[in-house]
Amino acid sequence: MNKLLTLKLLVILLVATNCLNAQDVAWMNNLKTAKAISAANNKLVIVDFWATWCGPCKKMDRELWSSEEVKKISQNFIWAKIDIDYDKQLAMDYNVRSIPNVIITNFLGEEIINMTGYAGKSNYLVVLESLPKDISALNEKLAAKNQKETFESLRDVGVEYQRIGENITYQGARSSFVTKSNEYFKKAEKEAETDEQKLEIELNYAVNYALWGRGKKALKELEKIASSSSCESISLYHYANVLALVEQGEEKEAESYMKALKDCADSEKYIESLKKQELWALN
Repeated sequence: MNKLLTLKLLVILLVATNCLNAQDVAWMNNLKTAKAISAANNKLVIVDFWATWCGPCKKMDRELWSSEEVKKISQNFIWAKIDIDYDKQLAMDYNVRSIPNVIITNFLGEEIINMTGYAGKSNYLVVLESLPKDISALNEKLAAKNQKETFESLRDVGVEYQRIGENITYQGARSSFVTKSNEYFKKAEKEAETDEQKLEIELNYAVNYALWGRGKKALKELEKIASSSSCESISLYHYANVLALVEQGEEKEAESYMKALKDCADSEKYIESLKKQELWALN
């Protein structure tokens, strides 16, 4: 039986299991399998590192993983439960030092969010309920990056992590995706060959500062940047200023950049993003 057929059967089995009891969490004990199913279904992977002797882990099972709130969102993710006594190497790979330790990854296994300990289900639910159900666009960019790492492929992954962060309202989860975005922008920056590419990365850093809630820092960085003749960079420049000014509570000043953004030919995606974030103030 080839690997593709095996994977298809695993996906069918997972779907069938969820259909029989759609609200239960479908745990797997093999992260490699979970990542493969994540790739096929375009979902994030929730990895719970635990042990049979761990009291807080058992409490988490009772209060969080078996809760009605988690059951409602269980099909949004692929779930892996890893016993650190049986899979010590994997625990070491993820630098697990105490449990319970919940790590949220993409299909490549890249860590996006890391939560340790258990003091109640609310701290976890606020994160889980804020996360996207579908990450197909991100997976597409990651797959392209895996084919060949170039400025464009690395930048595109960074932009997609940024886009996901923009659409997350809970700041803790948003910051994690923005941090991942910055990691890819730093990699792209090393591959930049033109001034235009370097400018684009600098502008995306400014956007991420604003998304982190550091609007003042974003504005300071934007003061150093002169917008270029490229409409794409001008649009991104205006967009970054809008985010930074709104974050600083300077909505009136932000409107002038919204007007400038509206006049740029290549501004649709930025205007749409501002509308989704409920920041667009123009008619």
